[in-house]
Amino acid sequence: MRRVAAAVAALAVLALPATASAVPLQAVAVKAKPPPVNEESASQASGELAWVQNSRLHPHLYDLYAQVNGGARFRVNPANTQAGLGTGIDGTTLVFTQTHGTKESIRLYDLQTRRASGPPTGVNTPNVEDEPSISGSWLLYHRLEQGASPGQQVLLTNLSTGATRVLASVPGQAGFLEAGQVNGDWAVWTQSVNSTRYNVWRYQISTRTSVVVRV
Repeated sequence: MRRVAAAVAALAVLALPATASAVPLQAVAVKAKPPPVNEESASQASGELAWVQNSRLHPHLYDLYAQVNGGARFRVNPANTQAGLGTGIDGTTLVFTQTHGTKESIRLYDLQTRRASGPPTGVNTPNVEDEPSISGSWLLYHRLEQGASPGQQVLLTNLSTGATRVLASVPGQAGFLEAGQVNGDWAVWTQSVNSTRYNVWRYQISTRTSVVVRV
């Protein structure tokens, strides 16, 4: 539930200008009778849709599915893997979290050629990388550090150069970070230093400045 709430807040920050008043959006059902499974971590671009879901037969196993131009859905993650939370689409490129055993890492997938690839060196490490979002050359994601000194980071990597910026970091197990969305010149995330009070932060890529969002 906390992931859904943060994602909604992040999308609202990116979608509305600072001076605009909120206007309720009309909900349109994609499926008249949704199946009795869990469907989450959805993302959409022009003609393309991706989402993570389980099945009635395997309720604890999650796979990533995509659909292009209203065609039949197809599975994205390969056999013997699962899909973690977090997806994003820019153009024909889908970014998602792939789980293999206890390892979670970021993968890229071309929805036209249906070929997977890895991000630049340094994005995936022995730690957990998840909650990805993509816009142009920028990849936003979350890292959960393992070992004796755990911590979390929200990172922004340029897919063309491989350069990475640390947008936020919290030490220890008490803190909380959740990568939200990167869109154009902006990135947002959710942060808490003690897991009791949560704030949405906004970062401008061109100026390298971040501010907490006050509503």
